[in-house]
Amino acid sequence: MVKKAAKPPPMLSEIADLRARGASWEKVAKELQLNMHTIKKWPQRYRMAWAKALGAARRELQNELMAESLLQLRKLLRSKKETIIRDSATRLLQYFSNKSRRRPTKAGARRSPTNDFDRIATHLAGMSNEEVLRVYNHCRKESPLPDGAAGVAPSSSSEA
Repeated sequence: MVKKAAKPPPMLSEIADLRARGASWEKVAKELQLNMHTIKKWPQRYRMAWAKALGAARRELQNELMAESLLQLRKLLRSKKETIIRDSATRLLQYFSNKSRRRPTKAGARRSPTNDFDRIATHLAGMSNEEVLRVYNHCRKESPLPDGAAGVAPSSSSEA
């Protein structure tokens, strides 16, 4: 006869969330008013449920961290320093380029850029800081931002 797995406690996912965010077993036990020695055994006792809950908590945390990072990079695009604007824009382009890129079909194989983000990020990555600034300034002269647009003209003498 096959022994039926014990049903995991309802707060297992909350414990997994706290652990994924770096809380110690002691802190988790104190916050949830549980016995630390008991809850430390749960990852082994409820292996499948623990793995599922911890995986979900880690994915959620990763999504939160990515959203916060993207927000900070977008804020840096409004800096008054050209280097900060350029570096932020490059990182954003790289992120969205990588996000839209398909996985290579063979290990180590690379695909040619398939969209504008890929092409721009690849091009910028191969340029020096001075070359990127020349392109940026040229583009600004060709297509200046209208008054009130969400952008700040970079100035190398001002602070962020």
